[in-house]
Amino acid sequence: MKPTLAFYMGYSESFNGLNYHSKNVFGSEINALKLAESLVDTYDVYIFVNIDSSDEIIYNQVHYLNLYKISDFKNLDILIIVRYINYFLYNHHYAKKTILWICDTIINPVYNGDRLPNNASHLIHNFKDKINHLVFLSDWHIQNNSQIIDLSFFNNHIIYNPIDLTYYKPNIPIIKNRFIYMSDPNRGLSILLDCLIYIQNYIPNISLIVFREQDFSDEIKKKIKLIHNHKSYTKVSQQIIANECLQAEYFFYPTNFYETFCNCAAEAQLYHTICIYNPIGGLTTTISDRGHIITHNPNSHDYIQNTSNDVIQLMNNEIKKNDYRTRGHLWAKQLSLSNTKQQWLKLFQ
Repeated sequence: MKPTLAFYMGYSESFNGLNYHSKNVFGSEINALKLAESLVDTYDVYIFVNIDSSDEIIYNQVHYLNLYKISDFKNLDILIIVRYINYFLYNHHYAKKTILWICDTIINPVYNGDRLPNNASHLIHNFKDKINHLVFLSDWHIQNNSQIIDLSFFNNHIIYNPIDLTYYKPNIPIIKNRFIYMSDPNRGLSILLDCLIYIQNYIPNISLIVFREQDFSDEIKKKIKLIHNHKSYTKVSQQIIANECLQAEYFFYPTNFYETFCNCAAEAQLYHTICIYNPIGGLTTTISDRGHIITHNPNSHDYIQNTSNDVIQLMNNEIKKNDYRTRGHLWAKQLSLSNTKQQWLKLFQ
């Protein structure tokens, strides 16, 4: 009989392995789902999530059950609490080994629609004897949480998110001067469009591929029309995203959002797409010196002009671009699901 492994998904949207593509389910939940599926050869794997039915759903040998059903499992071998520390307020039993997988910039303090006081720092310290390991996503991520939690009480680990290497296809021709944006539109798309409108005056044949059109604001809808050659997608499969990224020359991400890791940036490097980014948050690990760093102050009045001029210089520097492509691809290849799985198995033991 296999040992039992459970993932507690808290307030995540209702999903399972069959329908998550059509749901508002993104990085953290998909990473947990893929990890769960990879571990079914070793464990009986359960995901407790807000599914609409009280019935059990089994897909790819992973059991999906409603959150409240976790109270029926008194002898779990391993429990991974994915981002939502509210587990400790809803449940009073624990596994032989409990791991808190922190996916947000800080431990997620949401409880019944409100934020717990002091970002739930008191709560996690109260349950420090019940938590065997904390898992973070980058060097910056662990440093940022150390300002809120006394991490000396915990066993702390950094495990990078995995990416799916099977979507990579070699020797796909790159469309010169093509940009791609794959992240949340609220995390920098408006600034990107301002820059591309400027760059277009000097390099008229630029093009842009953007995803998540359903989340565009009115401002973004107006700006994107000013890009002469652009294409927008709503929610599509990972294969379509990969196909477009393989043809794009640049993943330009002028975000002021503090990513914990950023799968989009890792995937872009796998596909030989050059990353251009603000050096903040987990991007300093995920891209580091393998991409082009924006050095200008985003609050300065000439930020768009100066940043755009830097990008134009990069676009004309083939030596630097080839260096970014080569080193980024080599780094991203190590993020396979099989490598990540081995790190988690080591943690379980």
